Order: sequence, then structure tokens, then C-alpha cells
Amino acid sequence: MATEEDLPVVLPPTYTRQKVYRWPSGETVDDAIADEVPISITYNGISHVVMMASPELLEEFAVGFSLSERIIPDISHIYDIQVKEGCGNGLVVEMEISPRCFFKLKEHRRSMVGRTGCGICGVESLKDVELKPEPLEHTYQFDMNFYQPAMKYFEQVQKVGQVTGSTHAMLAFTPDGEFLGGTEDVGPHFFIALIPISLSRAT
Repeated sequence: MATEEDLPVVLPPTYTRQKVYRWPSGETVDDAIADEVPISITYNGISHVVMMASPELLEEFAVGFSLSERIIPDISHIYDIQVKEGCGNGLVVEMEISPRCFFKLKEHRRSMVGRTGCGICGVESLKDVELKPEPLEHTYQFDMNFYQPAMKYFEQVQKVGQVTGSTHAMLAFTPDGEFLGGTEDVGPHFFIALIPISLSRAT
């Protein structure tokens, strides 16, 4: 018999309807507001980071985060992943990773703020700023002739954004313009984590 812990977590809605005040008209109208919740990512029972994100695609987010932060070299080092309810309205993504990756993580744990485009926020000391990125295995060039046709996929991906007008979106394509997939979120940092998992699923 399945216990309550075995049942899948019911995720909160990605947006809610609220009464908002329009300025300067003074009009009160019904509007759709994109929601975000605190997401905790834990590795082998140890909490590592909490980030604000839309309450969807949480497993993908955690896997992509682990790849982009080099906590794991590839998804074969993930043994289990579960989404559970947390404190308040928060959610917890519990991951079990290989002992080798977990040992490396414990050796290099740091207080971390969600990555921005610069990649500096959250580093422990200035010496960590001078990171030398490893060479990419592949270099891609995107033909700009595919750019305009690619824009139509935003409408397919950005469902919450069409209602609220307040989400970011990410699309992934092959170099020859084939659409691989995409997603949306209230915060752009989400895509730094989602890009690796989107591409790994497409290869």
C-alpha cells in the first residue's frame, strides 16, 4: 500500500489571479501574476543551495544545476532524484549522487548565491573569480537565417508568459535550426541550469 510519502508532490500553480491597482488611473483590475517559490537542492541528505524559481521542471532544474556547477560530470552520477514538500511553500529536490562526486562537493562547499550572467556572485573568495573554463568539446555556429523562424517557438514555450507577461524563456536548437525544446521561468538564472540538461537529452 502506498504511503503519503510515496505519492507525487502536487506542485503549486505557476501563476495566480490577483487584484492590482493601476497607476495613475486609480483603477483596480484583475491580473495574472507569475509565481515563484524557494527551491532547496540537497545532495545525499545535505542541503546545498536554495533558489527562487517557478514551481515546475524541478528535476530538470536540479540536474542542469548539478551539471553547470560541475557537481557531477554527467548524469550517470545521479542515482536518485525526488521532489518533496519543504517548509512553508518551499519545495525540496533531494538528489543522491555518487560517493566520488559527493566527496568532491564536501571538499568545495561554499555559501552560494544563484548564478547571474557574470558568474561571480556567490564565490567564496576573490581567488575563485579567476576560474579558467575548460575548453568546450564542440563549437556551434547558428545560421542567422534560422533566427526569425525560431522566434515562433516562443509562443509554443512561453505559456505562463502569454498570460502574465512576466516570464523569461529559453529555446534550444541544433546548428541547422532544428528545435530541441525550451522552457520558461520567472528568473533567467534558471536557464543556466536548464540548458545543459536540454542539450544532453537531445544528444
